[in-house]
Amino acid sequence: MLTLTVKEGEYIKIGDDVFVKYTSSLRSDSIRLSIEVPKEVPVVRSKVYEKNLERMAENDSAAAEELKRVRKMKGRYKKPKIKNI
Repeated sequence: MLTLTVKEGEYIKIGDDVFVKYTSSLRSDSIRLSIEVPKEVPVVRSKVYEKNLERMAENDSAAAEELKRVRKMKGRYKKPKIKNI
């Protein structure tokens, strides 16, 4: 996994056709991204992707392995707790 830091208004180019732009911070726990991709490239939010994997994992070992990988990756990037001084 590649982790990048960008400032508001900056973008990341992936391959020839995908642009991801950091548009703004909505709250302290979320940001807004603008994603430009060709119509044939699927873009799915994590909640939807994981729900689909959960359904498929019951009968598909590859989906079960992908679900494990996604959950493991998700656990690595927990927001740090900030202590008030």
